[in-house]
Amino acid sequence: MKKLILALSIILLNVSLGFAQNEKVVLCTDYDKTTGQPIGINKDWDIKKTGSYVYIVYSQDRAINESLTLQVDKKNAAGNFVFYARESFYNNISDKKKWAMYDYKFTSDGDYRVSVLGKNNVTLAKTMANIAYMSDEGTSNPSAITNSDYYASSTVAFGESVENAKLVGEASTFKLVNGSKHLVCLITNDSAFKTKSVTLYVYTGANYKEKAYQETFTVGDLDWDWIKVPVDATKVGKYVVDIYNDKDTFINSGYFEITR
Repeated sequence: MKKLILALSIILLNVSLGFAQNEKVVLCTDYDKTTGQPIGINKDWDIKKTGSYVYIVYSQDRAINESLTLQVDKKNAAGNFVFYARESFYNNISDKKKWAMYDYKFTSDGDYRVSVLGKNNVTLAKTMANIAYMSDEGTSNPSAITNSDYYASSTVAFGESVENAKLVGEASTFKLVNGSKHLVCLITNDSAFKTKSVTLYVYTGANYKEKAYQETFTVGDLDWDWIKVPVDATKVGKYVVDIYNDKDTFINSGYFEITR
């Protein structure tokens, strides 16, 4: 009987501590606003001299039922991690989501440890990150655009065609005709894209986990601040198009739906 009680106690302890929930925290360039699925996960980041924002996304297997705290520790000259900052995650318990996000601004280079804390400051998950500065002359060199913050003002939209940098027939829902639909995607940015090409990753299916295709298109000039590229769909469903530059830096995402 004592062995049984001990075993049950261990199981209850594990549950109370949140074990076996597959807790995970990552740094990423973007995330799906519905599912919390991170996009462009990385541990090495280039930031501007003035600082840059990076999404921090935490996820687990079941609904989050507690307020979460983000703790950031930074490695000092002695090689030890010391407290750097603490923030509250943007999570509302009543939403019953399995994920939470914080848009954190890094303002100095170095090695960081990012931790997610739950009730009683119990550590649920943690990860490491290395932050480096982007060179001041980087924006004039296409090979230096390695941080998505450069494209923070970008937009993505879909339509039937593009005339004089304007979409014709702009919409988010289109009808399938004879088993296919040809669209034009217009990508704009407040500054020149500074890229020799863009790569489109097109996904569909449940939670956009089914990869439809990917394709790379040459950009005619480094100084272009708008780009049009074709997008094709061959079946009914919701689609997301993730767009990256020639250095595999995330630019933006666009969504559309195909109906009958």
